[in-house]
Amino acid sequence: MATISPPSVHDNTSGPGFDGDPLVELVRLSTRLDTPRDDIIQSLLEFVRTVCEFDVGLVSHVDGERYLIEFASDPSETIMIGQQFLVSGTYCNHVIETGQPLYLTEAGKTEFARMDCYLLSGFEAFAGVPLMVDGEVYGSFCLGGRKARSQGYSEQATALVEMAGRLIAQHLAHRSAEDRFDLAVRGSQIGLWEWNLRTDEIFWSPRTMELLGVDLPDDQPLTFVMFDQRIHADDHERVMLAINNHLSLREPYDLEYRIQRSDGTWLWVHDRGQASWSSDGRPLRMAGVLDDITYRKQAETALADRAFMLQLAGETAQIGYWHRRAEDDVLVWSDELYALHGVVPGEYDLASDRGLRFCHPDDRDALAAMELETRRSRSPQQLEYRIIRPSGEVRWLNAMYRCQFDAQGQVIAVYGICQDITQRHMADESLRRSQERYRAVVAGGHIGIWDWNAVDDTRYWSPEFLEMLQIPAAEFVPNNSSFRSRVHPDEVDEVVALVEAHLRGEAEFDAQCRMRRNDDTYIWVRLLGQAAFDESGRVSRFTGSVYDITRRKLAADREAEQARMLALSGRAARLGYYEIDLVTETVEFSEGLYALYGLDPQTYTPSMDTIWELTHPADLERSQALREHVIESGEPGFLTRRMLHADGSERLVHTWLECFFDRDGEPARLFGVSQDVTETARIEVQLREQADALKQANAELERYTAMASHDLQEPLRKIATFGDLLERRYADQLDERGREIIHVMTDGASRMRQLISDLLDYTRSSNEAMKYTGVSLNEIVEEVLDRLDLAISDIGANVDCATLPDIRGDRLLLGQLFQNLIGNALKYHDETRPLRVSVSAERAEDESGWMIRVRDNGIGFSPDHAERIFTAFQRLHTRNEYPGTGMGLALCHRIVERHCGRIWAEGEDGKGACFYVYFPDACGRSC
Repeated sequence: MATISPPSVHDNTSGPGFDGDPLVELVRLSTRLDTPRDDIIQSLLEFVRTVCEFDVGLVSHVDGERYLIEFASDPSETIMIGQQFLVSGTYCNHVIETGQPLYLTEAGKTEFARMDCYLLSGFEAFAGVPLMVDGEVYGSFCLGGRKARSQGYSEQATALVEMAGRLIAQHLAHRSAEDRFDLAVRGSQIGLWEWNLRTDEIFWSPRTMELLGVDLPDDQPLTFVMFDQRIHADDHERVMLAINNHLSLREPYDLEYRIQRSDGTWLWVHDRGQASWSSDGRPLRMAGVLDDITYRKQAETALADRAFMLQLAGETAQIGYWHRRAEDDVLVWSDELYALHGVVPGEYDLASDRGLRFCHPDDRDALAAMELETRRSRSPQQLEYRIIRPSGEVRWLNAMYRCQFDAQGQVIAVYGICQDITQRHMADESLRRSQERYRAVVAGGHIGIWDWNAVDDTRYWSPEFLEMLQIPAAEFVPNNSSFRSRVHPDEVDEVVALVEAHLRGEAEFDAQCRMRRNDDTYIWVRLLGQAAFDESGRVSRFTGSVYDITRRKLAADREAEQARMLALSGRAARLGYYEIDLVTETVEFSEGLYALYGLDPQTYTPSMDTIWELTHPADLERSQALREHVIESGEPGFLTRRMLHADGSERLVHTWLECFFDRDGEPARLFGVSQDVTETARIEVQLREQADALKQANAELERYTAMASHDLQEPLRKIATFGDLLERRYADQLDERGREIIHVMTDGASRMRQLISDLLDYTRSSNEAMKYTGVSLNEIVEEVLDRLDLAISDIGANVDCATLPDIRGDRLLLGQLFQNLIGNALKYHDETRPLRVSVSAERAEDESGWMIRVRDNGIGFSPDHAERIFTAFQRLHTRNEYPGTGMGLALCHRIVERHCGRIWAEGEDGKGACFYVYFPDACGRSC
């Protein structure tokens, strides 16, 4: 190959057809801001192949066992872009496996002579370096020649190849990062707008409002005029023409223009939109995306300025170079380098500090270390660092150092080039901040990101997406089947259909579905996505976002359910509501209100006048006064009034009114609820009449009962009295049968008198007014025990009474209650063992009242009779076994019932019984 000589200030010849330093040209080609990255990579490839006199130059991407030709420079067109080859047995494989450059001058004399790479390609000369992107092997940069290179490779040639490899890897990494970020932003639908051509109203998304610095009240509409007034005067005609051509000729709407922010500054935007038309061709709506391209425009402006400087100077824009030879140790700067540092040649003495005074203090150690590494590694080094101009301005420079060595390996000269990359660094920093803001929004808003690279079929789910589904990142590799298996079976076909429609370009991708978490529960998510297509129209990438909308979905379901329940309860309760806009005086009726007044929603138009027409004339003034009071005072109001039904009848209606005010405190809306209580009022009147009649009947019945009782007891008393006289005076004159007849007669009269007395007690307990006072149950029990003292002594019973509470109740009735309960225990005692009776109390479990227990160890009863014993006249034993009328426990039940409580019993034959009485804390109020 031609010898590549080191560059100098005066002599820059290094290859056929090229005059100048190839490293300088390599940097210039790599830093053309107006050129797509793929074109830059292609130009770097062709430049190095030409300068180094190789037949073929390739940039390949390795994927598993194959590699793909992404860029090619082959004048013979033997190797084309897009071709694929097996990696094994190739020069590329050796470069990738070793991770080191490979230089061959005559491959036929090496171990490669037996490999396919030599046999198929016939390359005798080869130079290749690995390409590292994002810390991983991406592929290789290779050069091949069909003739052997007898002179070998100089250090300058290997430096050029390796520097080109690093620059190509950098551009590949930037390209990948830019593609991911661009697709993520597009998939997130940031900066949206919509124009309703029928109403002339415009919708701007929060991001669009933020870009334009717009902060308007929620109730102030946006119009096309507001957008029109913001367009720069120099761009206005072009924008209007593009809109008109899109709406009338359906030409694509895609242009860049300047638009003014609210603070008066100008913003460059890239505006893309799409209209929708009616069946007759009239445009209805237009929607699109607004992107901020101000930084890009600034970079383009800087690029134009730099190109102008290139044209004037005849050199690469903003690139300065220097050299220092070991023989005289004199540092030489080009005029461009002086300009980069903001000084004029001749005014600054380089010998004093060799320019270190300009280097930012924080970067000086790194700059010194780069020069040492250049000497040690014998390969070019690159560094980005800051300088401080005499004016105080800070600039970023990209520096590249390389050394020239003699035959003994001693440094004979050091060369360097510097480029001002301040604008690029600012753009990169702006991109970094934008990415950080985007990631912060994603993390803070609990938004997940997903991405499908259709070229290599790789998929990515962000940590936020995995966290939503409770998926450990270390245990999960996303693929098509894993996504389908996570979507709920009822919705998977619909989601897949939406994806396929979007990938065909037929619809936007916006889906809502349930997705399964690791604990087998489901959450509701919203999936948004945007596909990217290659030049042939095939899908190259599909990226989007996922939102957890479970709470919103559940809230919507609850809201719908509550609305249905409200409508149902409104119909059941005969409720309806209306709303009045106090500014426009418009009125809206609910379906329930139309039904309440018998009106047809299709033919009846509600208004304030019609509301007054529905009001009974006698209640009109009160209704209007209530309305004014609610509006003026801001307090809710209530009114019962008569309304006129469509069938001509009058309805009694409860009406509730409340006024709502705007931000300025002015009345804005009046909300009213009406309930038809006509039937309720009629029933209440009937109930009052029936209650009065029942009260009168009970009073008459009580008087009758008292009179009947008195009339019945008088002859019974005479029967009992004369029976006793017969038994005392004539017992010795009668035989056994006669005495038995007299005994049966007197005993029957006594039982009849007792039965009448019990019936009277039961009647009084049911009908007489209760006299509520504070009652000590301990005092009640003591009085009962005093009255039963003789019976207790006769049978040797032991009655134990614990501390009982004070309650509110009727003292007389409570005395009858405990008299009957304790007396019952004494009556039904077991003669084979001493009787024990206990009376105790405790709070109910729900703290709502007191639970009283009366327990004994008497004869008990079967659990089957636990309810029967409280029924009047129901006895479990004959009169011969145990005397009584069967009214005692029925009376207890009625007394407890009148105290709003409950009574029940538990028992077992031969083992005793326990009676429970519950008195609620509300005892003493009407039950």
